[in-house]
Parts: sequence; C-alpha cells; structure tokens
Amino acid sequence: MSSSSPSSRGSTPPPNNVQPVSTVDDFSGPVSAERFLAVHSNKLSVLFALCIGLEETINDKTVPLMDLSEDSFKSIKKKKDIKPSLEILREEVKRRSEINNQDGKKPKPNGWSAKKCTDWLKANPITEEADVAFLVKRAKENKKVVDNATQKNSSSDVTEQGNKWFGPLPYLRLIHCLLEDDIKEKWIHRNDPKSIQEIDARRSDVRDENAFEMIANRWNSSDFNPTTMVTTCHHDFSEEIDVGFDATSEFARASPDKVKDRLSKMKANLSSIIENWERSGQGDEGRIDDDDDDEEEPGGGSQGSSVKGVANAEKYQWGRSEGRQGAFDCRESFLGSNPSYLLYFWDVLDNNDLFDTTMKRRHKEVQESEDNRLKIAQGEAAADNRLILQATLDRKGYLKRRIDTLKDEARQIRFKIFESEQAFYKKELKDLEDEIAKCNKEHSKN
Repeated sequence: MSSSSPSSRGSTPPPNNVQPVSTVDDFSGPVSAERFLAVHSNKLSVLFALCIGLEETINDKTVPLMDLSEDSFKSIKKKKDIKPSLEILREEVKRRSEINNQDGKKPKPNGWSAKKCTDWLKANPITEEADVAFLVKRAKENKKVVDNATQKNSSSDVTEQGNKWFGPLPYLRLIHCLLEDDIKEKWIHRNDPKSIQEIDARRSDVRDENAFEMIANRWNSSDFNPTTMVTTCHHDFSEEIDVGFDATSEFARASPDKVKDRLSKMKANLSSIIENWERSGQGDEGRIDDDDDDEEEPGGGSQGSSVKGVANAEKYQWGRSEGRQGAFDCRESFLGSNPSYLLYFWDVLDNNDLFDTTMKRRHKEVQESEDNRLKIAQGEAAADNRLILQATLDRKGYLKRRIDTLKDEARQIRFKIFESEQAFYKKELKDLEDEIAKCNKEHSKN
C-alpha cells in the first residue's frame, strides 16, 4: 500500500471542546474516537465503524480508509469479528451527532437499520483532526497486522512444502542468520528482563518481532545470500560454501518454532562436544603465557612459575579460544558421529561475540543439572546410611536386652541348682551360657 492522505466529505467542522467521557452510553458530552474504541476493547469491528466515511488516496484513486472488501480482510473467516454490529453502528451515530450537532437536531437511530446507519455515517464522517490522525494510524497498523497474518498463513503452507532439512546447507544458512547486525543485536538481548509494557504487549499483533521470528524471515528471504567463511575447524570448510536462497530452495521454509528447535538441538549437541573436549585436557598445553609472568623473585625464584597456574586459570574460559593457541586444532577428533557444521557453529560463535550469550547459558544448565543429580545421589546415599545405622542400633539394642534377660534367667537357675543340685538345671544353665556367649560375640562385632 502506497502512502495515502485521508479526506472527509459532507460534514461541518466540529467544536474544539471535544473531551472524552467516562462511558459511551453517557451522551451528555462528546466522546472522542480513541475513547470510544478503548471502551469497546479496541475491537476491529468498532474501528471499522469509526472509519466509515473516511477516505484515503492510493495511486491517485480515492478509496475508503477501511473496506471489508479488501483482499486482506476477505481472508478473515469470522466476519463477525470485523463487521460492525447494528448496536455499534447506532452508538456511533449517536456519538457523532453529539459532536457535530450545531442546529439542535439529533438523529434517533434506535429504530434504524444497519444500512441507514451506515449511509448516515458516510454522510457525516469524523472531521476532528486528532480523531482523524488517530484512526488513520490505527487503521494502517491493523491492516499491517492482517497482511502479516495472511502472509504467515500462506507461508505456513509453503513451510510444509519442500524437503526436510538434511545435510549442512540449511543449518549453515541458519548459522549465518545470526551474523546479521539487526538479528545479532536481538539475539544477544533475547533473554534480557522485559519491561511491563513489553510483557503486556507480548500477545499483541503489532509487537516487534522476536529473535526467532526475525531469523525465520531472514532464512526465507530471497535477498539473503551468504557464503561460509574459510576456517580450519574442519576440512569441510577449507573453501567457501554457497548457502544462498537458490542453494537452499529445495528445503522446507523456516518457521519460528522450527528455528528455535533447530538451534536448541545444535546448542545441546555442541555443548556435549565441548564438555568432552574440555574434560580431555586438550586445552591445557595451548594456553598462552605472558612474558611478564616470568619475572624472577628475590632469591633467584621465578614469580611467574609460582603463579603460573593461577594466571592460566584466569585466562581459561569454557569453550573459548581466548588465552589458548593451537589447542582448537584437535576439535575434529571429538566430533564423533555429529555433523561438521557444529564445529563451524562453534567457530562462528567464538569469533563473533556470540558464544557467551548462546552457549554459556546452556553450559550453566548442564552444570546445574549435574549438580542437582549429585545432590540427589548424595541425599539418597545419606538416607541409605541413616537406615543402615538405625538398623544397626536397633539390632544392638535388641542384643543387649536379650543378654540381660538371659543372664537373669541364668541367675535363677543357679539358685535352683544350689538348692536342689539337680542335673536338669545344670544342662539348662549350660544352654543359657552358650546363648549368652553367642549374643556377646555378635554384639561385639556390631
């Protein structure tokens, strides 16, 4: 749509004292168009009613500012969402008559039909400059939203067409989307805390695109035609690779959800490679030592040698090339069955100030997950130890009580033997002494 200028016809200028009132039904004073729309929850159908009678010029042709017969609005299935109801049309007639009333005559639209209301509104368009400017701006915004929604619906059909992503080309094109200046800035700040206004507008149709939407649109753009950089991360990238629009035209188009899913998987797989590479100690010998670290201490000692480990530790950052030299040449050995474009992804992130915002968060999540797993394992082990200890204490208590009982019975039998000297009691005493010895032996082991 080209630039346009609104115009009105068949009306007299309104008074300059137009002020909003608390409700639409209270017609004791004029109600502004903005207030009228706000009271009705900014419904598109109400905006249509407000725009009745306003026109714009497109390509030297005068057309209504908002028209239900426009191609964009034709695609909307629920016409009731955009077509003004009879009640709204009657309310708008009352509102305009309150503003434009100079001869004392007011229409009584309560019994009017929708056609009669529409004809009256066309003959009496809004002329107040502030209202006209507001409606023109709001109309353009809503047209843009509807057009974008129509394009997204049509592009979603296109997205389902074409081959599934395979091989390096679609992923390399995805990686290069991150290097675009506007996308890079959005990507770096994608996790920044949101303001109250941004939170309230997150479901708005006129909000700014998020990082994943921008990447998807750039991936699908025919004007985006990058080539890969030459790098030593893998022999596959010893020469430039064309990942332009034509080179990837056979693949299904990108969508925000697909972009988010692909990047998430790439980050997870790359994080696993980096973890294995770091654990191998491959980066230890590749750290750069400053000459200043080798200053001699008094007495012939080397200060650099005494703090060398500390200095290197400060330079060492997880997955980064800073502070190391030559160590990254071995990364290919840790690729395993993963595709080589993951190493290219690593190289691009490391050399374009995107590594921290992309991978550090993933590394933190992995580390937190591992810490939680260890805590759970330690907690379970501690619980098992407590159970074992309690069982041991219970058994020792039982044995102590059993020994005391047996000793008491032995004392009684000895008294009986002393009195009767019967052989029966002597044998029972021997059995008791044997059991006491057995319990003492087990009690001493625990």
